[in-house]
Amino acid sequence: MSPTPDRGAVAAKLRAFLQAKAPAPEARLTDGTLLREEWRLSSLGLLETVAFVEDEFDVRLRQTDLQAGGLRTVGSLADLVVARAR
Repeated sequence: MSPTPDRGAVAAKLRAFLQAKAPAPEARLTDGTLLREEWRLSSLGLLETVAFVEDEFDVRLRQTDLQAGGLRTVGSLADLVVARAR
C-alpha cells in the first residue's frame, strides 16, 4: 500500500496542472479558487482534470465525488485525493 500523499504536495501538483491551462496568463489560482465559476474550467477541462488526478495520484474518482463538490476548488480536490488514497 502506498503512503498517504501530502495534501500540500497534492495541491501544488493540481495548481501546476491547472495553471498550465490558465484562462489568461495573469490569472492567479489558489486553493480556494472556484474552478468552474472563477477559473472558468470547461466540461472538457473537468474531464482532463479528472484524468490527470486518476493517473497522477492512482485514485479513482466516483460520479458522487464530483456531484458532492469534490471538484469545486483545488483545496476540495486535494482533500478528496488524500481521502481516496487512504
